[in-house]
Parts: sequence; structure tokens; C-alpha cells
Amino acid sequence: MLFVYGTLQDADILGAVLGRPISVAKLRPATAPGYRAVAYPGRVYPALVVSPADQAPGLLLGDISEFDLAVLDAFEGHEYLRRKLEVLLD
Repeated sequence: MLFVYGTLQDADILGAVLGRPISVAKLRPATAPGYRAVAYPGRVYPALVVSPADQAPGLLLGDISEFDLAVLDAFEGHEYLRRKLEVLLD
């Protein structure tokens, strides 16, 4: 499973990045407690930062392969770090 926030919450954008259609039914609303999405300087997409008092809204994608993760890592670039975090399903 993968928690997405920002522009990757859009099924069309996510599908374009992954090169396959994304089933909206497989995107589940979720929040990441202890995080906040903030404007990333010089970029059009947000960054997720630790913020104990906040909860970052996003979506949980269950239909994800190791190849998909590699594609998303490449899309996000070297400034991006994927890691495990706890999310709450809405």
C-alpha cells in the first residue's frame, strides 16, 4: 500500500505517471497523523513534513507493485524519500 498526497491524489495524474489506468475505487481516503503537506520552494507540488499537531490528507493506494514504486520513486526524483508511516483510513 502507498499513501499519496498532493498531485498524486488525482487518479488521472497517477495513472499517467504509472502508465496504466487507476481504479478510483481502489483509492481510499486517509490521513497521515503527525504530518503536514507544505509548499515546496520552487516546485508545483507539495512536500510532506513532520508536524505533530497536524494530519495530512491523502489517499491510500492498495493496488501497487514493486515496479510501480520504482516508477514513482523515479518520478519524484532524488529529493524524495519514501518511507513507512502510519495512516488512518477515513
